[in-house]
Amino acid sequence: MNHTDYEREIQLAVAAAVETMDTDRLHPQVQETCRHNDKLLPLSEKGLDMSPLSEKYTGGSQGDVNLLLLASHSALRLQRNALIHSVITENPLLVDKHRYLQRRELESIYEELEKRASARKGELTVLENDRKQQLGEFAPINNFLTNRWNEKLNEKIQQEIAKIK
Repeated sequence: MNHTDYEREIQLAVAAAVETMDTDRLHPQVQETCRHNDKLLPLSEKGLDMSPLSEKYTGGSQGDVNLLLLASHSALRLQRNALIHSVITENPLLVDKHRYLQRRELESIYEELEKRASARKGELTVLENDRKQQLGEFAPINNFLTNRWNEKLNEKIQQEIAKIK
């Protein structure tokens, strides 16, 4: 069975499964989730009804406490954002100091990487020199063996020619 036959079988199996399924009905878990979400934010003529959310923060016996808690969280976020903004805009020396420290850290990292790279280059130079030395030592032996091979080969050729004559 080749690849296209296998794909065709899969497509036929999927088509048969889709024909027998009821695709209009949602999965039970999806239906439950939809019902739960509809209870949280029901639809009205004006759109989403936000009263369940507002009741969460204002309704019941804890309504005022929840509303004050929400307001205090919002106020804290606003103060934090204002403080960050004032530090950045009104005190550029702190920002400059922070940038200076970051730059110094990056420079030290760069220097360390440069040292590692130069050490690696030194190691590669040593290896390259060792290989050149080994090749230099091997060259005379290689030349001798090559010449001897050629001489013996020529001798054999001459012997075979002499036999033929």
